[in-house]
Amino acid sequence: MRVRPAEQRDTRKFSELNRRFNGCAGRFEERDERTEKVIVAEVEGELVGFACVQIVRSVCSDSPWAELTELFVDEASRRRGVGAALVSEAERISWKSGCSELVLRTRASNHDARTLFDNCGYEAV
Repeated sequence: MRVRPAEQRDTRKFSELNRRFNGCAGRFEERDERTEKVIVAEVEGELVGFACVQIVRSVCSDSPWAELTELFVDEASRRRGVGAALVSEAERISWKSGCSELVLRTRASNHDARTLFDNCGYEAV
């Protein structure tokens, strides 16, 4: 498995994965790489997951913070460490960007995501 920054060549596959996740293709080509980092997970040359990290700056804070806004892993690739690898890369991007914290949000009913986040050491608030 390889986790890396998304590239323009990933547009079609990213859109397919996002359609399955959110019901829409998304606007990959419109992302602002200064404030949103898109990372993908690749297995044997095929994209199997993605995550989006927003870097948030505020006039009320000395340092930015980050939010993992989206995370999706193809069902056939789940429970193989792909989600954890995407979370780990989101953490690395956050700290490298000078963020003071990384916030992960999910619905209380999303048991798979909550289990993943718990296993990655996050605490529900």
